[in-house]
Amino acid sequence: DDLTWLKSEIWEAIRQGAPRHPEIAVLKTEIEEAEERQREQEAEKRRVEAEKQRVIAEEEAERKKAREIQAKKRANLVKWTSIGAVVVGGSVYVAYQYQEYRSLPVHAIRAESKVCLRMAEQIDELVPRRNAMAPSPERDELASHIEDLEYDQLPKCRSDIRRLERDLGVSEAEAPNNFLDYLVSGSN
Repeated sequence: DDLTWLKSEIWEAIRQGAPRHPEIAVLKTEIEEAEERQREQEAEKRRVEAEKQRVIAEEEAERKKAREIQAKKRANLVKWTSIGAVVVGGSVYVAYQYQEYRSLPVHAIRAESKVCLRMAEQIDELVPRRNAMAPSPERDELASHIEDLEYDQLPKCRSDIRRLERDLGVSEAEAPNNFLDYLVSGSN
């Protein structure tokens, strides 16, 4: 091995001398067998090393895949937690704003306005019915009821609305018409 530059010449001499000298033929066979064993050992080492590298690569691929799965799980957890937090936070905000909207003073005015509107509609329905009736005690009673609504209760209802608007310092026209308008207007 130390004289590698002579190796090819030595082998040529061994090949030429092997047919004529049995000792050289035995030496040649021993050297060839030793070289064959060495090649087999080296091949086995390469195979074992390749197998180790393959196992290491598979393990690394499995670890990488497990890390990717964990990262996806964490990302999904963060995503759904964020969505949940936004939904809960938004729900709490909307519920609070709805309570604020329901407590606006204009709702008392609107409730009173509805009473007055129903009273005016009732008068509008009763007048044609009264006019279609023949003179009778029922017609007089209906007329008395209409007059009570028209001249006593409806003006009182309207004055109550004006008093509420004055006391609360707000008119129905100034307030948002519905909850969505209230949220969008920024008056909250």
